Amino acid sequence: MAINFKKKLGLKKLSKPSGLKSRFKKRSENVLEKIYKKREERSSVGGMGKNIFNKELMDEYGLEEFQIIEGDHFVEILPISDDENMEYFLEISQHTQVGFANDKFICMHIKEGKRCYRCEQQSGMWDIDRDKAISMYPRDRCIYLIWERTKELIGDEEPTYQLMLWNAPKGAVHKEISSKARNKISKTNIDISCVDKDEGKTVGFEINKVKSSAGTFPQYSSFELHPREHDIPEEILEQVAALIDTAKEEGYDNAIELFLHIPTYEEVKESADTESLVASESGEQTNEPESVKNRFTKKTTTATPPVESTVDATLEAIQAECEEYRTELKGMNLIAFRKWCRENEYEEALEIKDRDECVNAIIEDMFAKMVAEADINY
Repeated sequence: MAINFKKKLGLKKLSKPSGLKSRFKKRSENVLEKIYKKREERSSVGGMGKNIFNKELMDEYGLEEFQIIEGDHFVEILPISDDENMEYFLEISQHTQVGFANDKFICMHIKEGKRCYRCEQQSGMWDIDRDKAISMYPRDRCIYLIWERTKELIGDEEPTYQLMLWNAPKGAVHKEISSKARNKISKTNIDISCVDKDEGKTVGFEINKVKSSAGTFPQYSSFELHPREHDIPEEILEQVAALIDTAKEEGYDNAIELFLHIPTYEEVKESADTESLVASESGEQTNEPESVKNRFTKKTTTATPPVESTVDATLEAIQAECEEYRTELKGMNLIAFRKWCRENEYEEALEIKDRDECVNAIIEDMFAKMVAEADINY
């Protein structure tokens, strides 16, 4: 991954200044500190299908989605607002593998507190089909507006001024980038999105694809922040400014929100319901379609041996630990149980009157946090 950055990180073709650079100020110290502190926070709880982006609108504005390709990558993370108190990314929670087409949907319960059909499906699924329950948890994502320079910097190609949206996993990507942007001694932060060469940084990283019994997923590593020799060029700044201005006109706080697909409850339900249709066509036994629990049959065993992987082993360990907690909590008397909930920040769970439901809710939340902490994305 090492390259001669003194030679390569300069642009092949310098742009004439237009004054746009002064519009994009360095992120304020408050917002940079906020980014660092939130690097590990989690929400409380790829395919042919639908996406969280409005593809038609992206095509109209000439944006592409960053593709997960194995190898080295070098990108410039760009500001999504000219407000210095606005973060340079947008955090969302995303449901994946919904329906037969593996649709992706923004979780509207986490985003806006609205009803989310996928969350309703997931609720209570733990004791019916744990693998299905795992896949139903929303995943924390961070969306960046980027300019990819990989082919230019390590492929000796002319620069292309193409803007992209990168839907990145928070734990595997955003946490790593934010940590690199933190000076651990002075406890200050670098604004990597700053368009000025003296503050902004080129982000380098490596992608490998790892196979497991749960599927194939990208593995990110070797994150580095490299100095730039030149400011972000006018060809890029003009596009960024136009997107920000359009977003403002449409009532959005930043350029990324303009391109999000906001799903309806009915849309998510329609997609999720195709899972029961696929089960029926494959010969599996199904019961009444109106029952969420009846839509998922018990997992059958096959002659195919399991694929050993770090991901599978980690999930098994997490499940085993959660089961130990479940047994311990159910064996406590009411006084001890209430004391444990208060000491472990689960006092709100005590509002659930049914003891078993209360324990299940706690275990589900603990499992989600453990999976998130393990940075498992599949």
